[in-house]
Amino acid sequence: MKLLFSISILFGLFVAFSCEKIRPADLQENQPVLLATGGNDDDDPIIQGYVKNDQATAIIGADVYVHDAELGVIAAQTLTDANGYFEMQVDSGDYSIEVAASGYSTYHSGSFALESNISFSVVLE
Repeated sequence: MKLLFSISILFGLFVAFSCEKIRPADLQENQPVLLATGGNDDDDPIIQGYVKNDQATAIIGADVYVHDAELGVIAAQTLTDANGYFEMQVDSGDYSIEVAASGYSTYHSGSFALESNISFSVVLE
């Protein structure tokens, strides 16, 4: 039992220290942080945009998720940069966007068909 507990703790420490941690202070201007993408083909559509608050100030480090509307899973996710900018490339399909940031209400878009590049401007309150 003690051995299993020790292995679990060691595995947890390995995972915690092997994952890249990105903090808003690490984000540089005009450099979107791409954590994961659903698409990997240069011809796949790009979803991009800005996340700001109701005073038009960029929200740094907001979580942006692209949900596959058909499968109900997260197809891609990223964080906004120092300008509130995000960019992700995914396969063509039906998606919705979710944007969340600490201290703000979460934004949920309706479902939309993505066949070519698209831009979003999201205002969080």
